[in-house]
Amino acid sequence: MNSKEKMLESAIKALVIKDIFLKENNATVISNNFVIDEFSVANFSRRVDLIHSRNDKIFAYEIKSEFDSLSRLKGQVDEYLTHFDKVTVVAAPRHIDKALLLTPKHVAVWEVAGSKLKIVRRGKILPITDKMKFIRMMTLIELLSLAKKLNIEIKDKKRKTVELSLLSIPTKYLRKEAINNLKKRYSKREINYYDAYNYNNYAQSGKAEPRKKILQVRNIDSLIHAIEKL
Repeated sequence: MNSKEKMLESAIKALVIKDIFLKENNATVISNNFVIDEFSVANFSRRVDLIHSRNDKIFAYEIKSEFDSLSRLKGQVDEYLTHFDKVTVVAAPRHIDKALLLTPKHVAVWEVAGSKLKIVRRGKILPITDKMKFIRMMTLIELLSLAKKLNIEIKDKKRKTVELSLLSIPTKYLRKEAINNLKKRYSKREINYYDAYNYNNYAQSGKAEPRKKILQVRNIDSLIHAIEKL
């Protein structure tokens, strides 16, 4: 991947995150919004470009720049649909027709139109109901903590045993716990995690590179300082 491609992919990510965060005016809604960059699923066999959680829903975004191929798109989207409530493909103009053909109608398709995003197909939210998907979003420590909180007896601490022991928990509860744990886990790392307060200025700045400098700051003051030094 050359530097030009990296910049383009990063710029598209900035557009998507700007779209996610800058539409919100309600402080409570904004505080419950978060985005994770490059999130692995399916035993690390697939990596989603961006995932976004809002109001206890989880959305996936797959980005295809001018320099990308769509050879893996169908497989990627099919897998993401088993993990996320809605999938959106964000693509360069030359990929749009093929992206529409390769993906189901409930998958959203957005076109990168200059510095804006154009909705080509809105897609649809189809909430995930498979309990195991939420269980597997959590680490073993998080699962054991959940079992303790709910007074669920665990025979041994092998992951498979723990997972099966938690299947009696209602799906809605597992969903909330999985999302809360994702937010806690990634926000502590201070990398690959964004909320409205640490990304708004980056998205507005229009600067796409270097990403790593931006990723490592989480409050507005240090973010502005980092941007000014680029």
